[in-house]
Amino acid sequence: MNEEETSAKFTDIIEFKPELIQVIHDTETSKLIIDDLYLPILKALRKGPMTVKEIEKEYNKIANYPKSDKTLYRYLKTLQDANLVKTAGQRVILGKTATEKLFSRTAYAFHLVNEQIDFWQTSDGIKLTKTLGTILQPLIPNKKVNIEKLGQFIEKLSSERINMLEQMFSSSDPSLIEGISNYNWQRFTLFYNLGGLFGLLLTDPNKVTDLTKCFE
Repeated sequence: MNEEETSAKFTDIIEFKPELIQVIHDTETSKLIIDDLYLPILKALRKGPMTVKEIEKEYNKIANYPKSDKTLYRYLKTLQDANLVKTAGQRVILGKTATEKLFSRTAYAFHLVNEQIDFWQTSDGIKLTKTLGTILQPLIPNKKVNIEKLGQFIEKLSSERINMLEQMFSSSDPSLIEGISNYNWQRFTLFYNLGGLFGLLLTDPNKVTDLTKCFE
């Protein structure tokens, strides 16, 4: 991709297009996204590719404490190493030979998957599964929940939900991109979880039957 955005004083050459949604599995990257030092950069870049000077201006508005461009370069390097930010292209200043790097988020929205892959097989996962089984039990009278089967069902459902969302959000509809990029974490997580669940139910009605099989 090579896209040019021109103003009266400069031309931006954009060579990178962010994903709609990036799923974050590892703990260290998740910590960076919610860290007060790095989060203002990710918030600033919601507006699109920026130079360090532009990021510095937005950062100081959001964070309310100044950071030099030297410090922000260091923060950007950390975010690049974590694959949360990429060099998106360059800004060509009209009448000058020098160019400035443009930085971009790697995705319009990040979703943090905090649970371990095998969470539902751990002691905490089993406790939570038992609680869910107790809550669901009155809906299926005369049957008893099989905790092991319910845990396996939830684990499989979680994995399939992520795959479903990646399919659903493969569209590049500008209105969808704009909406997602403006969501806060809490609103996005709710949207993400419901969207994935509804997608699975619409494409596989047998999911309800599979759930009832966890009760014997």
